[in-house]
Amino acid sequence: MKVYLLWHEHNKDEKLLGVFPSPEAAANAREMYLNLPGFRDVPDGFIIDSYVVGEWHWTEGYVT
Repeated sequence: MKVYLLWHEHNKDEKLLGVFPSPEAAANAREMYLNLPGFRDVPDGFIIDSYVVGEWHWTEGYVT
């Protein structure tokens, strides 16, 4: 199953705003957030990304 995550990034600050069943639902939520203080000031900060539920991620590890 695939879900769609709505993120907002600004100055290296990332916020997960919600997880949605379709890209359209995520886009509708983005429109709502565009009316809120802070988010409306950085409209290019929104990202919608797909994510597969039940699948392993970061299988290569990570480097700090």
